[in-house]
Amino acid sequence: MIKKEKNLTLKSAFKQVYGEALEPLGFVYAKIKNPCYLRLVDNDMVHIIALSDNTSSLNIKSGIFTLYRDKLDLNDHKMDNCWLKFTGSFYCANHPHDMEISYPNCKNIFQYQKTSSESIYSALHDSLEEVKKWVITVMDNVKTLEDFIYYQRLVHIPQEYFAVCDKIEPSSLLSFSDGAVVFALDDPFFVPECCRDYRLSYADYELKHNEITDEEYQITISRINADYNKACELISYVLNNPTFYEQTKQELERRKTENLAVLEKYGIKF
Repeated sequence: MIKKEKNLTLKSAFKQVYGEALEPLGFVYAKIKNPCYLRLVDNDMVHIIALSDNTSSLNIKSGIFTLYRDKLDLNDHKMDNCWLKFTGSFYCANHPHDMEISYPNCKNIFQYQKTSSESIYSALHDSLEEVKKWVITVMDNVKTLEDFIYYQRLVHIPQEYFAVCDKIEPSSLLSFSDGAVVFALDDPFFVPECCRDYRLSYADYELKHNEITDEEYQITISRINADYNKACELISYVLNNPTFYEQTKQELERRKTENLAVLEKYGIKF
């Protein structure tokens, strides 16, 4: 039972309310500036559920990241919007083939009065119900790196393909990017195949529902196949260069080791 207190802060209330729900699921309250809970999965990726305080309203941003990022720093929020998503995105992920999706049954923003404990708790409980309904249901199905690739499609995070050592595409080498995970998979070609199949399903839906013409459909299919071929060429370049591929694998191991050390500082125990 949550004990109410005087001068309650949103941060402390978040820890209470979300802690009761998330800790039994394996989440740990992180030792960072922004209140959030983390869950390490398969020693390769992390589920994150974070509080965003807008003074008189709050929302929850959630996401999944891998340990193959160039640098892990959850105190740096400059690029959060690129990979942390509002609950509405997870609502869409639960309805992946509904092309006319809206959020009639999902709230993203919750108003509260900072001087009222009841108001703070009410907003947090309401947000938690949405998180349990939409976010957790998606996260519980992301248990492997292959699941993670599909998850990125569901919440509309573009997959970047690049090798991590000779910087084939330097503009893609962003610290928050999980693109290097391509080369951590047993079958790197799974990534472009997943992306192609997902995009094809959308194109097929649009054609079936007369949202595009046959000519537009063919143009879309050509574009999808061209992107698929380009990604496969890059992956083949890495795999067919033994020295470079070994350097790439070593770089992935370095990132994982360093990022696991960062997680340990955040309070994640292995």
